[in-house]
Amino acid sequence: MSLRSWFGHGCHLGLPCLVILVGAIGIQGGLRTSAQVTADPSVGTQVQRIDNTTLDITGGTTVGNTNLFHSFSNFSIPSEQVVNFQNAPTINNILVRVTGRNPSDIQGTLQTQGNANFFLMNPNGIIFGQSASLNVNGSFIGTTANAIQFPGGGEFSMTSPVNPLNPLLRVNPSAFLFNQISSQPVAPIQVNEAVLFVPENQNLVLLGGDVNLEGAFVVAPDGRIELGGLAAGGTVGLNIDNNNFRLSFPESVARADVSLTNFTTVTASGEGGGGIQIQGRRITFDSSDIAVNALVSKSGGTLGVNASESVELLRGSRLLAETTRSGTAGDLRIETGQLIVRDGSQISASTSLQSTGGGGTLFVNARDSIQLIGTSLIIEGEKPTPSGLFTITQGAGNAGELRIETGQLIVRDGAQVAASTSKESTGEGGTLFVNARDSIQLIGTNGESRSGLFVGTQATGNAGELKIETGQLTIQNGARISASTSKESTGEGGT
Repeated sequence: MSLRSWFGHGCHLGLPCLVILVGAIGIQGGLRTSAQVTADPSVGTQVQRIDNTTLDITGGTTVGNTNLFHSFSNFSIPSEQVVNFQNAPTINNILVRVTGRNPSDIQGTLQTQGNANFFLMNPNGIIFGQSASLNVNGSFIGTTANAIQFPGGGEFSMTSPVNPLNPLLRVNPSAFLFNQISSQPVAPIQVNEAVLFVPENQNLVLLGGDVNLEGAFVVAPDGRIELGGLAAGGTVGLNIDNNNFRLSFPESVARADVSLTNFTTVTASGEGGGGIQIQGRRITFDSSDIAVNALVSKSGGTLGVNASESVELLRGSRLLAETTRSGTAGDLRIETGQLIVRDGSQISASTSLQSTGGGGTLFVNARDSIQLIGTSLIIEGEKPTPSGLFTITQGAGNAGELRIETGQLIVRDGAQVAASTSKESTGEGGTLFVNARDSIQLIGTNGESRSGLFVGTQATGNAGELKIETGQLTIQNGARISASTSKESTGEGGT
């Protein structure tokens, strides 16, 4: 098994494993390219070579001693190179635009001073390579927008001047403007086997056309991660509340695809778990893990996935808002047209064996259909993992609530929906509410795994409540609906 797959599926996205992994990957290096950091004269940016590996960026235009603006005709960082932005300690935001026609290819290290947030805007695209890294103490925002907007009408676009006396440019940005020509797609953001890390309680935002993460690690411990894809012109809001960055997509804005493949890990797990929001048209998770797990005593964060067309989990992918200690697990919310979960992939707001905290709330709203199919591959000596939706308790806390709203729910070939207790737990089962306006189909088994809806108990806690509303209910070929107790359980059956 590769280092990446071992980490993604063996470490459960905890911070100690992350530290080991970042150290291991950091020594790999990458392909050497020619330097492509070229300032344009519009805002006074200067590039100074310090040695064979380091460029210092000075000058620029400062507004209100809080925002520092830079402009480049080209901005790419070769492998093993460091681009170091020099800034005063009073600077809150460093805003960089790329006015040329080339994408930004980041293969080396991007570095800042103090606690400034860093905004990189290149409408031609942004690529992070295998040896790319961020050495910033604040938040990082990468976007292929055409302009960054400020409250009151201020703007930092490809051509706008920057007046150091303009009070509209002193505050935090409030939106990203994509004014694309209809015949040209919004440029993508690609993260190829890169480790993108921001410090604790900071934010990492990637907003562009298609957003593709392949073999990547995107990490913001106890912070917030936002991934967003935009397919056409429009404005995406940026809400900054106590250093908590949130993207706001209007309903009228056409969205692009977001994909996480090849053992990509995106995590905001920490003492209490931060927040992750992913927004796009078709969102695909293939052999990848997303987590906002609470690893210590604080309550967990939130994980939201909002897709205008579909969300698909393949080949053992996991969306997790779990708790491993005394904190309550976070909330996990999915809104889409169609949800497909297969190959042993799981969506879970559960509790672990060591936890004393309760499970979180899992809410799935898929206006057309939900398909939960099969289990993981059957490997000799290992029990296959059912695909499905879970708020199971394995510890002392109670299982959380699981709510499903859809047109058609299909659970087949060993897949499951459960708000149950495990054999090791002392907590009680959760509540499972299913509203499928057209139909529910529960079909078949896969080895020992029965397809079905479960709020049963296998331990000392009582089973939970199961409520179903639908136009037609079909249960066949060994599938099951259960609010019962197992032979080993001393708890009472559910409702």
